Amino acid sequence: MTTCNNNQAKVKSHEQEPMQNQLEKLQAYIIIKWGLILISTPALFFGFFIGSISIDELLLILVIVFFSSAINIYFSYLKRAKKHNQGVLRLALFIDMFLILLATNYAGGIESGWLYLPAIFILIVSMVFDLYTSLAYATFAFMTIVVYFLLLFFGFIPHHLLVPHTEFPWRTQGFFIDRFVSFFALYFLTAFAGSLLSHQLEESLRKANLAQQESDNSRRALMNIASDLKNAQQELEARVKERTASLEEAKADLESKVRNRTADLENSRKAILHMMKDLKEDIKKLREVDQIKTEFFSMISHELRTPLTLVKGYLSLLFTGKIGPLAPEQIKTVGIITRQSDHLQTLIESILDISRLEVGKSIPLSKTPMSIKTVLEKTVEALKLQAEGKKIELAANISDFLPTIIGDETKINRIFSNILGNALKFTPEGGKVTVNAFVEDSQIKVEVIDNGIGISQENLAKVFNKFFQADSSITRTAGGMGMGMAIAKELVELHGGKIMAESSGLGKGSKFTFTLPINSL
Repeated sequence: MTTCNNNQAKVKSHEQEPMQNQLEKLQAYIIIKWGLILISTPALFFGFFIGSISIDELLLILVIVFFSSAINIYFSYLKRAKKHNQGVLRLALFIDMFLILLATNYAGGIESGWLYLPAIFILIVSMVFDLYTSLAYATFAFMTIVVYFLLLFFGFIPHHLLVPHTEFPWRTQGFFIDRFVSFFALYFLTAFAGSLLSHQLEESLRKANLAQQESDNSRRALMNIASDLKNAQQELEARVKERTASLEEAKADLESKVRNRTADLENSRKAILHMMKDLKEDIKKLREVDQIKTEFFSMISHELRTPLTLVKGYLSLLFTGKIGPLAPEQIKTVGIITRQSDHLQTLIESILDISRLEVGKSIPLSKTPMSIKTVLEKTVEALKLQAEGKKIELAANISDFLPTIIGDETKINRIFSNILGNALKFTPEGGKVTVNAFVEDSQIKVEVIDNGIGISQENLAKVFNKFFQADSSITRTAGGMGMGMAIAKELVELHGGKIMAESSGLGKGSKFTFTLPINSL
């Protein structure tokens, strides 16, 4: 919008520029005209008093001067009204020229130096008006002088001379030609020179006006920019106030929400403290129950071991025939009772071990030099009967180069019995269990591999947890307390070894591996 207004202002300014120049020229002409009138009028009266001008001639000249003054007053009106009449102005110029020539006639005629005055006036006209007006003025002045010369030469008008002369050089042909040529050259050269100078001045004025207009336009543009910036500042301040008010409102709302949330959190904290207090009491009760359970297990285990020891002692007497010979069927029955007694003893030992672990006590070890090969072979031989009962193929690949180690033979027997018994328990009839034992990286490595029910991936990390049993019909049928793998892990780590379980998934069998260092104990 600002650019459009500036362009419109430029167009309007260019349209008003010629009119403004003409009005300035008119003002200059009015000033010159009044000057000439003020100079010529006293001169006319002086000529009348000295007798060079008659009363008729004076009246004629005064009428012309009056008419010229009236035109000048009219021009002054046009200047004030900011109007311009080119035709009236040119008519006034011709009247002024006539007055100059008339004054020249009474000032000395053809011999008067006043005939050079039109050249000065032509210069002024060329400076005030255009070239065509100046040339017309020069032509009119030259033709008037030519006619004036002819009228004076042939005596049609009187020759006025303030200073009497005895000779009349103007009547000679050379004087006549010289005057014509000089006036012609003077008038027209003055017209061209004045017009050229006027053109240069107008061009300079035009450039100055353009520069002034550009300066004004720039100033107006800067003022518009300043106004726009002020408006933008006011708008920005209004937006800032509005935004500040919104932020203050949001702040108050947020503070209210924070207070409410703080109150809720305080209530929650109190509730949590109350829950923690209740939880502590529950934990305390659970610990007390757990302690009672542990003490109960320990007491039951000790109470069961005493009669079981007596039962196993009498079974040994029966089985060896020290009390009396037994029939084959009786020997078989005593063997079954003996194996179940051993299983019951194993369960009791497991309960005792779990009780120790519950109270943070480690399982005691009796460390002596022992043959790991003998322990593994005895365990495999002891469990062959169980494997045959389920028609499971039990293969043992025990290296003959297993070294003697320092360890608890009874506890290592329990480790291997728990792992191998677990494999036989979860392998269906017609399956296969393989035992591998060999030396690897200064360790004895024992592997028990079966093709039984397998272990799911999510349960692999739980098989060594206490009381863990896989949720399957086979597990429930096989029975057990879920303590064998937990005790085996604890005993392996007490010997400085590691134990791990692997399985590809349910129905794809499993592999249990434990290692024992050769020289760590």
